[in-house]
Amino acid sequence: MICWDRTDQLVVGAFKPIHLRWLRAQLTGFRDLVDWRTKQYRPTEFGLRLPDRPTEDQRLCAVLRTYLPAEDPEPVRLWAEPEVMTDLRAGIEDVLASLPRRGGIVQLKDKHEVRNWIAVLLDLRTAYAITTGVPEALDCPLPADLAEDDPRRAPCALTWWLRDVVNGLTEIVGLTPVV
Repeated sequence: MICWDRTDQLVVGAFKPIHLRWLRAQLTGFRDLVDWRTKQYRPTEFGLRLPDRPTEDQRLCAVLRTYLPAEDPEPVRLWAEPEVMTDLRAGIEDVLASLPRRGGIVQLKDKHEVRNWIAVLLDLRTAYAITTGVPEALDCPLPADLAEDDPRRAPCALTWWLRDVVNGLTEIVGLTPVV
């Protein structure tokens, strides 16, 4: 369980060190995925680097759907994608920088860091659920009848743990929690 608290100048989260190591590893992999995609961008005649086609990576497709409406024409989504990826990459870096090297206390110093934690962890949660084959865990909690040896048990639990981290943070700063 994560315990969030706040002072006038800080939002503080108490984590188990093992959870922070797991989170650091997942965020590093997520950053690598974003970098892999942005390396596919090609220069245009206007000097911009844009994707020439939508990504086929299901994790990125799911994350991008959060920001780029499906009803927008493909060229519009491709034009907007680099900005989403740039913001996501910067957010991942900010979250990684806020993770302590030792111990389990996270200190968020401003609204920008809080917003990055919320946005990045929600996107990480989406990508992780798809990576581990449990996209249904995004919508419903761990089923009570899931056998102890079911390989979906740990990924479902971790997907919900990420949800709980975000919900605790949103509650302590006075935002509406994720359902």
